[in-house]
Amino acid sequence: MASTHTEEPLAEDTANHDAHIYEEVMLCERMEHNQRLAVEELITTEASYVHNLQLCLSDIRAHLQKKQLPGLDLEGLFSNIDDILHVSRRFLRGLQDTATQGHEQLLSISTLFQEFKEEMEMVYKIYCASYEHALLLVESYRKDPRLQEEIMDTLTATVPHTSASDLSFFLVMPVQRVTKYPLLLGKILENTPASTSAHEALAAAVRAMTQVNANINEYKRRREVATKYNKAEQLTLRDRFARLNTHSIAKKTTRLSRLLMHEAGIVAKTEDKEYDELEEKFQSVASSVAALKENVASYLQHLEVKPRLCAGSWSHPGLRTRSGGRRTPLRPLQTAAGGAQGFVFLS
Repeated sequence: MASTHTEEPLAEDTANHDAHIYEEVMLCERMEHNQRLAVEELITTEASYVHNLQLCLSDIRAHLQKKQLPGLDLEGLFSNIDDILHVSRRFLRGLQDTATQGHEQLLSISTLFQEFKEEMEMVYKIYCASYEHALLLVESYRKDPRLQEEIMDTLTATVPHTSASDLSFFLVMPVQRVTKYPLLLGKILENTPASTSAHEALAAAVRAMTQVNANINEYKRRREVATKYNKAEQLTLRDRFARLNTHSIAKKTTRLSRLLMHEAGIVAKTEDKEYDELEEKFQSVASSVAALKENVASYLQHLEVKPRLCAGSWSHPGLRTRSGGRRTPLRPLQTAAGGAQGFVFLS
């Protein structure tokens, strides 16, 4: 009887152990299955994306170019989408090549994203910064019956299977794609065991693409700020008064009070060293351009209608005319920005 009572707990422990092992095996198989599906999703959606980019350029844009419609800004609409297609084609080939690499596939995919991250950031940040302008163009074309009809005829003729209502259906694709890369990689990562070597590589790829998106957003933000202030500088005094309202006055008052508190030391200043360095470089370039403009204007002012080049006749920093030997000094570029001063050839 004692033997029977001892065997029952042992059998129960064995059953529990087997059940635990079974659950672990099933969990691993489920993760592996989901991981495989996530990898397939990454590759198949990339192929579909590249195909749509090709349609956008070789069919839609080419069709609109042939029409030569006045008032249609194709460069503003499509921006640098050619560069995006070039990078995406190469990236897709790399993804497709990983399909034959077996257990090394995840490591290869991670490496591929690391290799392409800088190129992707460079082309996508330009496109994303111009995207809102493209949408404004699309909206303006909707209000022009003639242009809208021509655009819809092009979409019907070239991509009838997409049921696209306007060009924004295709223009948004690059914006959506670059923001989806961290999500697609994250889905693969969450189905990869932490004990594998691919886990850390995938995590690094997720961080890299997340940073790429953050950099794109920051670039876009700075472009918007620069555009905003450039437009403000071009406004006439009447336009500036017309834009004043209670809200804008309140904002300016708040900014002024904050500035006064910063200067008085009541509130600590927020510093952005990278922004300050970029601003300093911008001011230096702007000063150089202004100096160059003055020099060229001075040169053109004293240039004769039919100049006769005299070999070996150089002058710096001024220009000399034949009549009267007068000299109009040029403003040295070196005073505006670092670098060697230029020499101007005299006629």
